[in-house]
Parts: sequence; structure tokens; C-alpha cells
Amino acid sequence: MIKNPVERAKWDIQRNKLLAKYSFLTPEDLSFNDGNKDAMLENLQIKLCVSPEDLNKILLKL
Repeated sequence: MIKNPVERAKWDIQRNKLLAKYSFLTPEDLSFNDGNKDAMLENLQIKLCVSPEDLNKILLKL
């Protein structure tokens, strides 16, 4: 869970854009609690078949 309200709002927007763009992703794929953000990002890399650098580019473009 993101504690900072501004960061939370930004992530909610990014999450919704990812769900719209990649219909095979689920809300569970894009949720994380403190401490497991890295695991969520690794899971996204696998599901999207991209490198960490490419995932970062995708997230920055949202």
C-alpha cells in the first residue's frame, strides 16, 4: 500500500492505464503492499515479456 496520497493517486492512474492497454493484466497483477513492489514489477516483466529497462520505459510513458 502506498502511504503518500499523491504517489497513490499517480499509481492509480498508471494502474488504470496499464489495465486498459494490456487487457490480460488483472488488478491483482498491479497491486502491492509495502515491501513487495519489486516482486510486482518482476511479475509485470514476465507477463509483458519485457526487460526491466523496457518496463521502466512503459511506466514512464503512462
